[in-house]
Amino acid sequence: MLIAIIKKELLQLRRDPRLVGLIIVMPLIMLILFGVALKLEPQNVRMAYFDGDHSIFSNLIKTGLWSDGYFDLYEVKDKEQIVEEIRSGRAKAGLYIDSTLSLLLTENEQPHITFYVDGTMPSLTTAMKYHSKSATSEQVTGDMYFSDPDAENVVIAPEPLIMDTVVLFNPDEKETWFFLPA
Repeated sequence: MLIAIIKKELLQLRRDPRLVGLIIVMPLIMLILFGVALKLEPQNVRMAYFDGDHSIFSNLIKTGLWSDGYFDLYEVKDKEQIVEEIRSGRAKAGLYIDSTLSLLLTENEQPHITFYVDGTMPSLTTAMKYHSKSATSEQVTGDMYFSDPDAENVVIAPEPLIMDTVVLFNPDEKETWFFLPA
Protein backbone atom coordinates (compact mmCIF):
# COMPACT_ATOMS: atom_id res chain seq x y z
CA MET A 1 0.00 0.00 0.00
CA LEU A 2 2.77 2.43 0.95
CA ILE A 3 4.74 1.62 -2.20
CA ALA A 4 1.67 2.34 -4.33
CA ILE A 5 1.29 5.78 -2.70
CA ILE A 6 4.99 6.57 -3.26
CA LYS A 7 4.72 5.55 -6.93
CA LYS A 8 1.62 7.69 -7.38
CA GLU A 9 3.34 10.74 -5.83
CA LEU A 10 6.49 10.31 -7.93
CA LEU A 11 4.32 10.07 -11.07
CA GLN A 12 2.53 13.26 -10.02
CA LEU A 13 5.89 15.01 -9.51
CA ARG A 14 6.93 14.07 -13.06
CA ARG A 15 3.72 15.53 -14.44
CA ASP A 16 3.97 18.83 -12.52
CA PRO A 17 7.58 20.02 -11.92
CA ARG A 18 6.36 23.03 -9.89
CA LEU A 19 5.62 20.64 -7.02
CA VAL A 20 9.35 19.90 -6.69
CA GLY A 21 9.96 23.55 -5.87
CA LEU A 22 7.13 23.49 -3.36
CA ILE A 23 8.41 20.31 -1.72
CA ILE A 24 11.95 21.66 -1.38
CA VAL A 25 11.45 25.42 -0.95
CA MET A 26 8.63 25.43 1.61
CA PRO A 27 10.47 23.32 4.22
CA LEU A 28 13.56 25.51 3.77
CA ILE A 29 11.52 28.68 4.33
CA MET A 30 9.92 27.16 7.42
CA LEU A 31 13.30 26.05 8.71
CA ILE A 32 14.68 29.57 8.35
CA LEU A 33 11.61 31.19 9.92
CA PHE A 34 11.39 28.90 12.92
CA GLY A 35 15.12 28.58 13.38
CA VAL A 36 16.22 32.18 13.04
CA ALA A 37 13.45 34.71 12.60
CA LEU A 38 10.92 33.61 15.22
CA LYS A 39 12.32 34.06 18.71
CA LEU A 40 9.99 32.89 21.42
CA GLU A 41 12.21 34.22 24.23
CA PRO A 42 11.57 37.96 24.53
CA GLN A 43 14.13 40.43 25.84
CA ASN A 44 13.72 43.87 27.42
CA VAL A 45 10.30 43.09 28.87
CA ARG A 46 9.07 46.36 30.37
CA MET A 47 8.81 46.24 34.15
CA ALA A 48 7.34 49.04 36.26
CA TYR A 49 8.71 49.19 39.78
CA PHE A 50 8.11 51.14 42.94
CA ASP A 51 10.99 51.36 45.41
CA GLY A 52 9.73 52.64 48.73
CA ASP A 53 13.00 51.85 50.48
CA HIS A 54 15.68 53.44 48.23
CA SER A 55 18.44 51.55 50.03
CA ILE A 56 21.45 49.57 48.94
CA PHE A 57 19.34 46.43 49.43
CA SER A 58 16.62 47.54 47.03
CA ASN A 59 19.29 48.66 44.56
CA LEU A 60 20.78 45.15 44.69
CA ILE A 61 17.37 43.69 43.82
CA LYS A 62 16.82 46.10 40.91
CA THR A 63 20.38 45.60 39.64
CA GLY A 64 19.89 41.82 39.74
CA LEU A 65 16.79 42.12 37.58
CA TRP A 66 18.34 44.65 35.21
CA SER A 67 21.65 42.82 34.76
CA ASP A 68 19.86 39.66 33.68
CA GLY A 69 18.99 41.54 30.47
CA TYR A 70 15.43 40.26 30.42
CA PHE A 71 13.66 43.19 32.07
CA ASP A 72 13.67 46.88 31.13
CA LEU A 73 12.92 48.65 34.42
CA TYR A 74 11.28 52.03 34.88
CA GLU A 75 10.06 53.68 38.07
CA VAL A 76 6.46 54.57 38.91
CA LYS A 77 5.00 56.53 41.85
CA ASP A 78 3.09 53.81 43.77
CA LYS A 79 1.76 50.24 43.84
CA GLU A 80 -1.50 51.18 42.13
CA GLN A 81 0.39 52.62 39.17
CA ILE A 82 2.24 49.30 38.74
CA VAL A 83 -1.09 47.53 38.26
CA GLU A 84 -2.32 50.33 35.99
CA GLU A 85 0.82 50.11 33.81
CA ILE A 86 0.28 46.36 33.40
CA ARG A 87 -3.45 46.77 32.78
CA SER A 88 -2.85 49.36 30.06
CA GLY A 89 -0.19 47.20 28.36
CA ARG A 90 2.71 49.61 28.90
CA ALA A 91 4.38 47.03 31.15
CA LYS A 92 4.24 43.25 31.31
CA ALA A 93 5.58 43.00 34.86
CA GLY A 94 5.93 45.02 38.03
CA LEU A 95 7.97 45.01 41.22
CA TYR A 96 6.90 46.49 44.55
CA ILE A 97 9.53 47.07 47.24
CA ASP A 98 8.08 48.22 50.55
CA SER A 99 9.64 51.00 52.61
CA THR A 100 10.46 48.53 55.42
CA LEU A 101 12.83 46.36 53.35
CA SER A 102 16.13 47.51 54.86
CA LEU A 103 14.68 47.75 58.38
CA LEU A 104 13.48 44.15 58.26
CA LEU A 105 16.74 42.92 56.73
CA THR A 106 18.83 44.60 59.43
CA GLU A 107 16.55 43.05 62.06
CA ASN A 108 17.28 39.64 60.47
CA GLU A 109 13.70 39.20 59.31
CA GLN A 110 12.55 38.13 55.86
CA PRO A 111 10.85 41.02 54.08
CA HIS A 112 8.42 40.41 51.24
CA ILE A 113 8.79 41.93 47.81
CA THR A 114 5.91 41.61 45.37
CA PHE A 115 6.33 40.67 41.74
CA TYR A 116 3.33 41.45 39.51
CA VAL A 117 3.00 39.76 36.15
CA ASP A 118 0.53 40.02 33.28
CA GLY A 119 -1.09 36.59 32.94
CA THR A 120 -2.75 37.09 29.55
CA MET A 121 0.05 35.15 27.82
CA PRO A 122 0.80 32.15 30.07
CA SER A 123 3.97 31.15 28.24
CA LEU A 124 5.38 34.67 28.71
CA THR A 125 4.17 34.63 32.31
CA THR A 126 6.15 31.46 32.97
CA ALA A 127 9.27 32.98 31.42
CA MET A 128 8.88 36.19 33.46
CA LYS A 129 8.45 34.24 36.70
CA TYR A 130 11.58 32.28 35.88
CA HIS A 131 13.61 35.43 35.18
CA SER A 132 12.26 37.20 38.27
CA LYS A 133 14.32 34.79 40.36
CA SER A 134 17.36 36.87 39.47
CA ALA A 135 16.09 39.38 42.08
CA THR A 136 16.50 36.82 44.84
CA SER A 137 19.44 34.85 43.47
CA GLU A 138 22.37 34.06 45.73
CA GLN A 139 24.49 36.49 43.75
CA VAL A 140 22.15 39.30 44.88
CA THR A 141 21.24 38.12 48.38
CA GLY A 142 24.83 37.18 49.24
CA ASP A 143 25.68 40.88 49.36
CA MET A 144 22.86 41.53 51.84
CA TYR A 145 24.69 39.99 54.78
CA PHE A 146 27.17 41.87 56.92
CA SER A 147 29.51 40.14 59.28
CA ASP A 148 30.36 41.78 62.59
CA PRO A 149 33.08 39.94 64.51
CA ASP A 150 31.94 41.50 67.81
CA ALA A 151 28.26 40.55 67.41
CA GLU A 152 26.56 37.58 68.96
CA ASN A 153 26.05 34.52 66.81
CA VAL A 154 22.92 35.23 64.85
CA VAL A 155 21.09 32.62 62.81
CA ILE A 156 20.54 34.08 59.35
CA ALA A 157 17.73 32.85 57.14
CA PRO A 158 19.04 31.00 54.06
CA GLU A 159 16.96 33.28 51.84
CA PRO A 160 16.77 36.83 53.16
CA LEU A 161 13.88 37.83 50.86
CA ILE A 162 10.52 36.31 50.13
CA MET A 163 9.14 37.07 46.68
CA ASP A 164 5.37 37.00 46.40
CA THR A 165 4.16 36.61 42.82
CA VAL A 166 0.79 38.04 41.81
CA VAL A 167 -0.51 36.98 38.39
CA LEU A 168 -2.96 39.54 37.05
CA PHE A 169 -5.83 38.91 34.60
CA ASN A 170 -5.36 35.12 34.39
CA PRO A 171 -4.32 33.81 37.80
CA ASP A 172 -4.70 30.15 36.81
CA GLU A 173 -2.49 30.71 33.73
CA LYS A 174 -4.88 28.83 31.46
CA GLU A 175 -3.85 29.12 27.84
CA THR A 176 -7.29 28.15 26.53
CA TRP A 177 -8.91 31.28 27.94
CA PHE A 178 -7.03 33.33 25.36
CA PHE A 179 -7.07 30.92 22.44
CA LEU A 180 -8.95 32.03 19.35
CA PRO A 181 -9.68 29.22 16.88
CA ALA A 182 -8.98 30.01 13.25
